[in-house]
Amino acid sequence: MDTASPEHLRRLRLEFNQLVVQISRNLGDQNCFQWFKTLWAGIVPKQKLDSATDISQFLVMLLEGDHVSLTNIEPLKAQFDTLELRHLTRLCSEYEDRVAVLRETVFLSGLSSDCVQDFQRLNIGDTSGDGLFISAHPPVSESGSCLCGTQPMNKPEESDENHFRPGSAQNTPTALTPSHSPQEMQGKESCPLEQGGSSPVLDSPTGCSAKFSRSLQGPKLNPDVFVKDLPFLIWHQFTVALSVKRADGHDWRWLADKLGIPATYRDLWRQNCRNPAEKVLDSWKNKIGEATVGTLFNHMISMEREDLADIL
Repeated sequence: MDTASPEHLRRLRLEFNQLVVQISRNLGDQNCFQWFKTLWAGIVPKQKLDSATDISQFLVMLLEGDHVSLTNIEPLKAQFDTLELRHLTRLCSEYEDRVAVLRETVFLSGLSSDCVQDFQRLNIGDTSGDGLFISAHPPVSESGSCLCGTQPMNKPEESDENHFRPGSAQNTPTALTPSHSPQEMQGKESCPLEQGGSSPVLDSPTGCSAKFSRSLQGPKLNPDVFVKDLPFLIWHQFTVALSVKRADGHDWRWLADKLGIPATYRDLWRQNCRNPAEKVLDSWKNKIGEATVGTLFNHMISMEREDLADIL
């Protein structure tokens, strides 16, 4: 099999850098950036969140930390959908189209996962002509170890084993679909977000267990897993669906009442939040020993929301 050339790999990283520049120009004010960062709380270590001062630096930090990859930026699209930033979602889709074209060339046919990962950490300046250098870290003088013989690069940042990292590039060097660790894949079925498209919204007035092919005797995930450690895609899919208001009240409001969240908070979230269910889980997830997948699953069954229980 032919080996992908350094020039092809550089092209992929430059495409990502160009996307970062476009998002940086179109995101809006600093408040939008701060709100965007809050969506990554619990996924990206707090110290790294606090150190990011602008969107371009933060996006490259996500790349270098394997939270997104050069060939999979679905988590970014999901977050922009949550914020209803459709123009940024469109930019991400255009990037994916360009990557798909590159896949049809010799480019990714012989690409090793090690080389993709090294290029995710390679400092390549922006080519847009505005002088913006796209890197989460300053350049270093030591040479990296990319198998394709590329230019100097940074040392890979240390991973934080206590934080979930959605979409590792090590497992999907030639695909656009998210990858998962072996632990994350235990008992896991594919969810709509992983198969592309916009965020799923369950707007049916009633939940019907007959829709589901498997028996809902228990969650697919380990029932002892803490809610705060839910994989990002499952967290996002679940909260978006639970936030849809239903006439029978079997939505995020029912769960908030069940968990004893004061009415003042519920009113505040109803008026100001696009995804109030996420606020509910955020306020509950730190109750160690109580906020588990098994408990959440049982709440969904009690609420007659088998559709949501099936996500877990």
